[in-house]
Amino acid sequence: MAKLGINQLKAGMTTNSEVVDQHGHTLIRANEDISDSHITLLKMWGVYEIDIKDATYTLNLDYLKAQFPSKTVDSLLETANEKFKYLDQQSQLCSFLKKTFVEHSAKRDQA
Repeated sequence: MAKLGINQLKAGMTTNSEVVDQHGHTLIRANEDISDSHITLLKMWGVYEIDIKDATYTLNLDYLKAQFPSKTVDSLLETANEKFKYLDQQSQLCSFLKKTFVEHSAKRDQA
């Protein structure tokens, strides 16, 4: 399971958990197959990523830049690249660590 960006979704993928909007309303149930209509609606609802079963995790810069200033994300990503340079850059673990580092650092910087 992994969170995938909306632009990475394909019809037929299965949700791992409920997809909720910013108010906590369920948009798509857990274990439901995604359709092209779902993907279109998720974009309209402003959902940037969802938890998908058996997905390959990749770093979703669009999602991060929608949440934080682009310059902040770029700067933190450079730092993350340096911190995790000895990991396989194509691995799910590396992408997850970079995303987590950027999100937590950006939230800390906003506080």
